[in-house]
Amino acid sequence: MSSEDGYFLQLYLSGLTIFSSDRTKSLSVNQRRCRFYYESNLRHFPVYSYVLCRMECRATLAKKLCGCKPHFYRQLDGERVCDVPGLHCLSKYKDRLVFLKNECSCLPNCDEVNYVVEKSDSREWFLGTNLQWGLKEYPRMRLKRDVIFGFSDLLVYIGGMAGLFMGCSVLSFIEIVYFFTMRLYWFVKQRSK
Repeated sequence: MSSEDGYFLQLYLSGLTIFSSDRTKSLSVNQRRCRFYYESNLRHFPVYSYVLCRMECRATLAKKLCGCKPHFYRQLDGERVCDVPGLHCLSKYKDRLVFLKNECSCLPNCDEVNYVVEKSDSREWFLGTNLQWGLKEYPRMRLKRDVIFGFSDLLVYIGGMAGLFMGCSVLSFIEIVYFFTMRLYWFVKQRSK
């Protein structure tokens, strides 16, 4: 957010925290559809964040479209930095590079804090540009990312449905096993006498 010269800009923010439970950590990235900071799949950065993933995607797209990367991106060995014709080439694709529509498959962070501008106020100011920001209210709510339906829940669900519709339970299965093993054993033993 920017302010013109000679204006006083006030921003009021609110924060929203999202955190993940320990049960979520045991799932694969494809199952939970988010990444922790230590699960980086990025070439240029040792940690993962949604913003860093988008930066790397933007740099990769620039290299694909123009054969070079802008000077302000981290360079790996053998990567060409854009010269003046390269920067001119990038300017042709600026909308595609800025918005990255369907170019990346960056997942959100599993643990994150989002700040949203709740209110902004701008007025003329004679002492140059000034910015003041603060929290509108302290965060009172946290969102928890958790596993709703796990493997044990699936077993309970199947057992409940089997009991309801077929009249069977775990005890019924134990009785069937007993009937075919112990009863058969005693029957064979009785016949051999």
